[in-house]
Amino acid sequence: MATQFSEADSAARKAASVLRDHILAGHEGEYLGSESELLERLGISRPTFRQAARLLEHEQLLVIKRGVGGGFYSRRPSIHTVANSAALYLHFKAATMADIFQSSRPLTEELVRQAVKCSDETLKKEMSDLVEQSKLISSPQAFFQVEEQFMSLLGRMCSNPVANLFIAILYQFGIRQKSMGFFLRYPERRAQWEENRVGIMNAILLGQEGDAVSLASFRGELLMSWVNAHEHEQDALYQ
Repeated sequence: MATQFSEADSAARKAASVLRDHILAGHEGEYLGSESELLERLGISRPTFRQAARLLEHEQLLVIKRGVGGGFYSRRPSIHTVANSAALYLHFKAATMADIFQSSRPLTEELVRQAVKCSDETLKKEMSDLVEQSKLISSPQAFFQVEEQFMSLLGRMCSNPVANLFIAILYQFGIRQKSMGFFLRYPERRAQWEENRVGIMNAILLGQEGDAVSLASFRGELLMSWVNAHEHEQDALYQ
């Protein structure tokens, strides 16, 4: 029984690998075929194919549509979906905000450095609009919305997809934490953060790499100082 399961599992993974390569070489939303067509193409049994399809669904690479006009279609996993799964993993591994900010500081600096080199005028216009939007922030909710837009925009302006993904993971983890109260309870900190963020964006738009990276580095220092202060406050509550 154990050997048979292992063989079936291996066959499913091989079939999934063949389909995965085809999907990655194609386009978003490409029609791959009906179940019967794919069974014939892959030369495998229906149970093995369905196991392979489940693997690819889990990887966010496959969509199954039922009914008339249905079948199997390719898809691309979004950075939000991947980052969210990784953030959950960090949560279960008991990662701390200090861990996050220590890791995100050099990554943020790299994103900023890459953003200065971005030549996409549409993205630059979006950043210019975000600078104006930052002047209208009136609530903690709006504060976090602009921050999320800023991080997303940095990622899209960056030519390094690895840095983009890593910072998205760290950001998704951070916004889940109750300890984000070190922002919510201190309007002066939010104001200082907004000033720093606007400074980074203006430096990027002016092509001032040194200033942009320096401000991004200071951003990391602010975060660590606030996290440390928050942890000391929490420790004092339980003494």
